[in-house]
Amino acid sequence: MANQIRRFGPVQRVSAPNGADGVAAAANKNRVYFLLQNVSAGDVHVNFGAPATTSDLKLAAGERWEPDVIPTDEIHLFGVAAARACVIIEA
Repeated sequence: MANQIRRFGPVQRVSAPNGADGVAAAANKNRVYFLLQNVSAGDVHVNFGAPATTSDLKLAAGERWEPDVIPTDEIHLFGVAAARACVIIEA
């Protein structure tokens, strides 16, 4: 598939609630790309289609997650202490 151009949606900066769950991205059955980066000073937990808790996928400060299998459910975030800011890119 040479010469294909993939157009990404805008970069979104979202804030994970401190000590609570929040929806960072709506469900999107047409999503073909997803990247989430924790740009805060603490951990952020991620879950798909259900509220996030501290037992879900953890992104430490500065980590990014670019899955091989693209989630199409809602993306939920749970911020721990100072963990608040994340960047999302999706297409």
